[in-house]
Amino acid sequence: MVSFAARLSFALLFCASIAGADNAAPAMAKQAEANGVVNSAMPGRINLTHEAIPLLGWPPMQMDFNMAPHIDATKLRPGLKVRFVVKEVGPTQYQIIAIHPDK
Repeated sequence: MVSFAARLSFALLFCASIAGADNAAPAMAKQAEANGVVNSAMPGRINLTHEAIPLLGWPPMQMDFNMAPHIDATKLRPGLKVRFVVKEVGPTQYQIIAIHPDK
């Protein structure tokens, strides 16, 4: 026969494991740096032609991105070579969170 203390310990461990499942930390968002060329930019939005980004599994291509609100689009002219950081902000959604002229 199993003692009351053993059953109580099991019950407490079981409850703790269930509670922990709901509080599990979310997976880290993907983030990568890459080089590209600005095709067009406006507040909150940019179109870039970028190199391959292996971390995200992307080949070289031209893409539209949303930009973080702190980025000043007036400094991003067509033809400008840039280094940027893109971050996953949702399923299949990515945002430029940093961008500067490539040296």
